[in-house]
Amino acid sequence: MKPDYWIKRKYNNNTITWEEALENLQYSRENNLLIKIHPPGFYVCQHGEKIKNIAPVMKDLKCVSAHLYINVFSQEENSGKHKDQMNVWFWQCKGRTKWIINKEENILEEGDLIFVKKQVYHKVIALEPRVGVSMSDR
Repeated sequence: MKPDYWIKRKYNNNTITWEEALENLQYSRENNLLIKIHPPGFYVCQHGEKIKNIAPVMKDLKCVSAHLYINVFSQEENSGKHKDQMNVWFWQCKGRTKWIINKEENILEEGDLIFVKKQVYHKVIALEPRVGVSMSDR
């Protein structure tokens, strides 16, 4: 049986910059693309694949879509405990997040990658301002 999740530390330290993340957010706004806004200062953009440094990561992981997650504040919760309908790879690019999966807590640092199998409940907490990329194979 495959594990529910795994982490690769320092997977890729050629992370996107804050400037690239904010340009992507601005691009999404200017083009009327979906931006999810949760608690104050938490944004999810649907077209992270438009950022240059994300393409090689997507190719390596065989992913076809990328969402950009931006927190400008540290927050207790972002989207609460949830499960996704697809396998998810999350690349921590700036800041740190705490991932709670199966009652286990893991801190992701810049450059780390986590894989979470579809239908596995998890909760993500921004420990400080952060940028990350969530990718999927569909």
